[in-house]
Amino acid sequence: MGTAMHAPPQLTGELVDWYQRRTSGRDVPPLDKPWFIADVAAYLGVGVGTARTYRRRAVRADWEGTRTKAHLPPPAEPGDLALWWWPADIVRWDKQDRPGQGAGGGNPRDNKQPSTNGEKVLSVRQPWAWALFDPAADKDVENRTRSTKYRGRVWIHAGGQPDRRAAGLLPPGVVVPPDLPRGVLLGHVQLVDVVQGSTSRWALPGDDVFHWLRRDPVLLPEPIPMNGWLGLFNMPDDVWAQVTRQLGRRPAGSTRMSG
Repeated sequence: MGTAMHAPPQLTGELVDWYQRRTSGRDVPPLDKPWFIADVAAYLGVGVGTARTYRRRAVRADWEGTRTKAHLPPPAEPGDLALWWWPADIVRWDKQDRPGQGAGGGNPRDNKQPSTNGEKVLSVRQPWAWALFDPAADKDVENRTRSTKYRGRVWIHAGGQPDRRAAGLLPPGVVVPPDLPRGVLLGHVQLVDVVQGSTSRWALPGDDVFHWLRRDPVLLPEPIPMNGWLGLFNMPDDVWAQVTRQLGRRPAGSTRMSG
């Protein structure tokens, strides 16, 4: 375990009461030492496999730029081989943000907004979202950790957080413009297939990587602000109304995105 960069946060006030109620009568890890994944599972009262699923969902959300407070917080030192958390961070998340607990509630995979239009949306972090539309970049593959049976039009939402690893993953010669839009609906593409082992220069290797093949990218005349969610999700009706107003005003046909 690496050396912590700051003093461990302490439980105070309502968090102390919450911890005592949650752990009454159970064998739980001590508060004065870092918690590993098994300790997190023991505190939450779930299996280690479930706790690892929480972690995988958080990692996937980081990858796709869709992290919310409902996801397991990042480890205290992400570079460690054995990931660990400060107990106070886990208790705070459990009380305030964990789905179905405290103030968190709900399922982070469901946007819970009215949707009757049948349109599908995918959140993609920048600069990958930009590259799906830029003619020079011509990103014909979207790398995902899951497959899908869906085929057809998919609207692309630029995630709220950029992928800070992008510089080391871009194909040679790809130049990313500055100040790319984030937290907005950009346009649509056609999802034509999902494969593994694509030979595209944009396809990342790995047995757990699925290559979503896209074609026919079309940008909206103007980006539309909206929230993103994990995986393919239904477009909220209020956003679809803005889309139809734009398309009724002038056609969406450009494939050039300014920075």
